Amino acid sequence: MKRRKVTKPTINVRGLKVADIVNMDIKALNKLKKADVKALSLRLVSAANKRLKRLRNADLGKLSPAYRYATGNNGRGRFKVKNQTRNDLLKQFKTLRVFLSDKKTATVKGWKAVRRNIEKRIGSKIPKTKYKSFWGIYRKYVEVRGGKGMLTSFKGADGKSGSDRVMTLIAKQFIRRKGTEDDVLKKLTEGMTKAYEELQDKEEENGEYSSTGAFFTLS
Repeated sequence: MKRRKVTKPTINVRGLKVADIVNMDIKALNKLKKADVKALSLRLVSAANKRLKRLRNADLGKLSPAYRYATGNNGRGRFKVKNQTRNDLLKQFKTLRVFLSDKKTATVKGWKAVRRNIEKRIGSKIPKTKYKSFWGIYRKYVEVRGGKGMLTSFKGADGKSGSDRVMTLIAKQFIRRKGTEDDVLKKLTEGMTKAYEELQDKEEENGEYSSTGAFFTLS
């Protein structure tokens, strides 16, 4: 029985930094042989898995958007090159590029800074015990209301974004008043419906209106 010939990589990755590989031209990458794609992937997989481990071991690290994106929310928790086809490696390579390019939520330090910034913007500290539920409510609400695009119409005159306003209301109802997730979702839905009705009435009057004060001052 003939032994299968193993193709050796032609690319020397020792002189390349992770950033160099991440920024490689996609068209050029697609032309490489599997051995070269594998060699480059090994370098990125090593760096990415170290980041994932640090996030996994950190407080609230698994709730990082970058961690959720990289793991696919299925508990995989790590990248690999073993038993991967060339197409598998190329597909994973795209995920690795996005994950390793994330300077905000793909590192423990960056994710902590993002959380602090959010809490500052909404004027409330989100307890660790409620963090998962807080974002669960936010994601479910946005999904039910038709995606993040709907939030852009709720940017007020003060410049505060629609997403910040929704998060502020969630914090007010869920954290300060200790309401249940269902209670908060119901309140948000009722408030948004009222805001839409008000918006439509004003638009009929003068064609231009963007105030959503009725929604964001709910008690």
